[in-house]
Amino acid sequence: MWAFIVLIALVAGLILFLFWQKQNQPHTGRRTVPPRSGAQEKGQLGEQMVIDQCAQYFGDEYFLLNNSTFIDSTNGSSQIDHILISPYGIFVIETKHYAGLIFGTKKDHFWTQCLPNSKKSFQNPILQNKKHINVIAQLLKGHIAPHTLHSVIIFNGNSQFKYPMPAHVLKGDQWIHYIKTFRTKIMSLDEVRKVYVYLETMALPKTQETEDFHIQNLKRKYPEKARS
Repeated sequence: MWAFIVLIALVAGLILFLFWQKQNQPHTGRRTVPPRSGAQEKGQLGEQMVIDQCAQYFGDEYFLLNNSTFIDSTNGSSQIDHILISPYGIFVIETKHYAGLIFGTKKDHFWTQCLPNSKKSFQNPILQNKKHINVIAQLLKGHIAPHTLHSVIIFNGNSQFKYPMPAHVLKGDQWIHYIKTFRTKIMSLDEVRKVYVYLETMALPKTQETEDFHIQNLKRKYPEKARS
């Protein structure tokens, strides 16, 4: 009889431990996403580096959403690599995993990646992320102040900039220090959680259909240019 009671207690303890462990995992916003192919795999690698660094260097005040697609004001779509929500602000992050020499200024519509034997055109990530911020600002209109949103551009491949870049365009792990310079609390932790849940709810499902929908929108907007 006592052996049976002990066994029941051990099983109950294991269930409680597993539940506690799940509840205390970092808020990395990881979900199953459709597999990517070709050039997208490099982008996915860069995004995973940011996810891992976020889990390592940011605590429970920070909530991370990854690879989120939203309907924009034109009934098109905006796919955002990362949204890091904290009491110190909402950081909208665009990640580029590129090598080589990067040509482009903050006003150019497209930048160019130059490798020894090839060139590639891609959207100016500063302007690209400005559109992302506008989408988030519209979704949160009336709930947050405009200065709550911050743009962060990360190049985490072995690349070099040809021209000087603004402070929010960063290489490698510089973005960690940059975000940690924001120390003035402008939201409560409860407000942070509400924003996280709301944006997660408003994002389209992470399915192949959503990925195809976004790619078609990009083709319609930029029929002659490479996507990134």
